[in-house]
Amino acid sequence: MRGVIRKMMNIDSIFWIIALGAIALTLYGMFGLPNVDAVTQAEFNEIKAQELAANNELMLLKQQREDQQKLINTQGKIISDLQEGLIPFEGKSDWESLRLKGIVIEAVQNAVTVYDILRGELKEILTLQSDQVKIIKSLNLATLTLDNSNTFSHLETRIGVSLSKTCETMIRHNFTTTCPTYKQLIQLDNSEAISGKFITDSDGFFHRGDEAVQNSYRFYWNDSQIRIIVDPPGSMMDRMKMIYIQPNFDTYIVREDKTIDDKFEIIQGNRTLTSGDKTKLVNFDVRNQTSNFATVIYHDRYINKCHEAKINADNWLFLLPDTIHLMRNGCDRDYTAFEEREIITPNSTAYSPADSPEWNILQEAKRISEFCIFKYKQC
Repeated sequence: MRGVIRKMMNIDSIFWIIALGAIALTLYGMFGLPNVDAVTQAEFNEIKAQELAANNELMLLKQQREDQQKLINTQGKIISDLQEGLIPFEGKSDWESLRLKGIVIEAVQNAVTVYDILRGELKEILTLQSDQVKIIKSLNLATLTLDNSNTFSHLETRIGVSLSKTCETMIRHNFTTTCPTYKQLIQLDNSEAISGKFITDSDGFFHRGDEAVQNSYRFYWNDSQIRIIVDPPGSMMDRMKMIYIQPNFDTYIVREDKTIDDKFEIIQGNRTLTSGDKTKLVNFDVRNQTSNFATVIYHDRYINKCHEAKINADNWLFLLPDTIHLMRNGCDRDYTAFEEREIITPNSTAYSPADSPEWNILQEAKRISEFCIFKYKQC
């Protein structure tokens, strides 16, 4: 009897060991494993920028699709008109009628060929549209959550993004520009409830309206949430880091860093000299050039003491998220994938005296002086 009980206890012990192990694995899976949908703020911003780029591409493709459809409709009308032009020639067999009918038939065939090409191009546009929709769905931004397991206390929690006055003027007057609109940038914003909703003016310009909370900048003093504030109220611009998007911001020169001078270092060497049966160790210095003269230019991005940045509108899709990430991390260069400083070294061209006209004249004069002065008409 005791043996049976002992066996049952052993079975129970094994059962509970297995059960507790299963529970431990379950708890580890729930709390120990990272959430696959949880991302860092930098990853979230990058995904959001990708979604923004995909949406912009989708808008362009939508416009292309509409324009292509108009071309197809116009071409269909041309075919219809040409086909109606065949009606007067029905039943006629004289040479002139047959000749004109042949010309119209050829025109119809050419118009149909153009129509088929246009439809093929429309199909390609629709395929590209479908691809962009798939990209947006694959990003799955709505299901992502921020991973708050790491402290962000050392990072800048607020970054403002604004268009330059030039960008605003060009957009207001419908000029062709690479500047994004606030309708494109609003996807980055998470401050409307505090700093004011976006509105559309009577002239169609979309921008932020009045603050929802008076002196809304005070609300953010105790706010630890990571925020990107697009078109912030004027009272906030001097109270946080700002990024301005500016057109035609290609290259510029920093007065303190315009050139790199030639630099040299002294390297000590030695050599053993032998004279007869005597040897002597001689020390000497060698002047080694470590850098050549070069010109330094900057392009596409300017950051002033990590408080204010200007980026080129031509490349804003890449520069904006990169600059946000850089400024949030105190402008530590380890947190950027873009180098705005460019070193231009002069080209060194090989030169031969024989290529100089002056050299050739001197050589000819030398030849004449040596061979042509002793006899009349020698040369």
